[in-house]
Amino acid sequence: MSTTFRLNADELEPSFVEEIKTLFAHKDIAVTIYEEDETDYLSSVRTNREHLDSVIADIREGKNMVEVDPRIFE
Repeated sequence: MSTTFRLNADELEPSFVEEIKTLFAHKDIAVTIYEEDETDYLSSVRTNREHLDSVIADIREGKNMVEVDPRIFE
């Protein structure tokens, strides 16, 4: 069995370890922790990746840009 948990390190609590122990009771497990880049996750689905690539290309070419008056945030 394989399970992926996606969370911020600030959200780790002792109950998280207890949940893992319950899910994998009496089994040897391997725990791998790595810093996740949100764009890697978003790009893992082809349609998301194509949309991101399209938006990035638009930004580079100055196309489909929206101008916002910063005064509306005052």
